[in-house]
Amino acid sequence: MDRTHGMRGGFPSNFLGLSVGHAGMAFPVLWRLLPQQGQAKTTERLPLSERCMHVWGVENIDGLVGARAWMGATWLAY
Repeated sequence: MDRTHGMRGGFPSNFLGLSVGHAGMAFPVLWRLLPQQGQAKTTERLPLSERCMHVWGVENIDGLVGARAWMGATWLAY
């Protein structure tokens, strides 16, 4: 899971994406457009994680990797 930003059609865009890793590569499978510039909030990351678990099943997920800036009590407890 990571956030990326750039320009799209002359307008700034900010996406939170979730990729599946396989054979040393990452394939983006879920994403959402964030309403603000800057870091994704925990309240924006949790629904994307829930969506991932719903689609693939928690038993099929080996782990989740994200930016160290996402540390926080709510995120870690989740």
